[in-house]
Amino acid sequence: LRRIPDSWSFEEGASFMVQGLTAIYGLRKLGNIQQGDSVLISSGAGGVGMFCLKICHALGLGASCVTTVSSEGKRRFLIDKFPWLQPQQVIVRERATNIGIWRRRSRKKSTP
Repeated sequence: LRRIPDSWSFEEGASFMVQGLTAIYGLRKLGNIQQGDSVLISSGAGGVGMFCLKICHALGLGASCVTTVSSEGKRRFLIDKFPWLQPQQVIVRERATNIGIWRRRSRKKSTP
């Protein structure tokens, strides 16, 4: 057991481990991450994303990680928080209208 920091709500305390377990499950169990693998982490500034970055670094895979974020501010945040991350490892996602691959528009089915 571990005490919840005074600045956290009970909800934050409860969700903290869920994020970590999700990251471990995704990387180790589903992804079977091994030394030498390359890892793309989507939304690296979120709770699960930051846990994934920490796990990859702890396993010695830091140089093989690439992560995406939604803004330049989040990119700077990650580079400051994780000094081992190089700027080229943190990619700011572009809007779908700029690059055309992040969103597919659904087509309405025609009715007879």
